[in-house]
Amino acid sequence: MAEIQVLTAKRGWGESRMRIIREAIENWVVADIEFQAGEIVDAFVKIDLYSRRHPKGSHAGPSITMGKNDLWIAATAYVYQSTLLTADKGFLHLSQVFFPVQLISEV
Repeated sequence: MAEIQVLTAKRGWGESRMRIIREAIENWVVADIEFQAGEIVDAFVKIDLYSRRHPKGSHAGPSITMGKNDLWIAATAYVYQSTLLTADKGFLHLSQVFFPVQLISEV
């Protein structure tokens, strides 16, 4: 939720776009990460090792360094078995390995 709000502020989106975002956020399911904190931390480690092609991660493609915020997002999506909706192609290497990734175009 914070990342979408930062993106909209940076881009100076007008009131009509902000209203659409606020309405969408009202319909989101918000995960309580404290409830699954240990599992999310474990998933964070697993996804980071996989992305960096660490021997314990067994990723066959090129090494990818993910930002820490993106790792937390990915780990949460993995634990909650969710589809990750994103405009960031940096998650694509995780698609179908950890969870489905659906790219969305920017409005």
